[in-house]
Amino acid sequence: TVTPEPTVAPEPTIAPGPGPEPSGTPQPIVPEPPIVEAVGFAAPGGPPAGPPTREALLAQLEQLRGAEAALSAQREAAAAQRAELAGKLSSTVSQRDQLAAQRVRLQEGRAQLAHAREELDAGRGDLVSARAELQQARLELANAREELRAGRTDLVTTRGQLQELRDAVPSAFSTSKDAYLAEIDARSDRIEHAFQSGLNAGFRDLYILFAITCALTLAALLLVGRGPRPHAEPTTD
Repeated sequence: TVTPEPTVAPEPTIAPGPGPEPSGTPQPIVPEPPIVEAVGFAAPGGPPAGPPTREALLAQLEQLRGAEAALSAQREAAAAQRAELAGKLSSTVSQRDQLAAQRVRLQEGRAQLAHAREELDAGRGDLVSARAELQQARLELANAREELRAGRTDLVTTRGQLQELRDAVPSAFSTSKDAYLAEIDARSDRIEHAFQSGLNAGFRDLYILFAITCALTLAALLLVGRGPRPHAEPTTD
């Protein structure tokens, strides 16, 4: 909320009295009723009076002196009141300036508060997004945990099967080995006969190939024969 600016009260005016004003054009002094009665006249156009006595004149002089003292006191009081009002006016102007400065600072604070509120709203949006991402990550983590549990179960099952296979392989291998050796022993005669027959056939083919090669070599040598002899050049004695 904005604090309303204070209104400066108008400087009070001093009511005209019997003495002159503190400032401005002096006003004529109107005699008070006691002074008029003491002097013996009310106005320049009043009824004529007899000559006053000395005692009356002294009394009038004392009354005039008292009236002058009262007017001086009133004048001093008016001057003091004017100075006091001037001080109040200066204090009011100073307070007005302070209130204006406070109003400027208040407006700056409101602008900063609005900016901070915008940043807070942006941070709140980021927080909501982060919370949604956290919920999604938590859900993915729960799914991964379930998959891990299922994989652990499969791993236990596979491990049991491998254990059974490891226990069964040696006996099966030993049984197969014994059966294979027994079958070889049962067919040993046939295996030896087949091996001997193959070996004999191989040597026979080798001998035949060697004989054919030798015959071809001899035939080539017979066909080639010897070449022509060179003629001897005649000698001159």
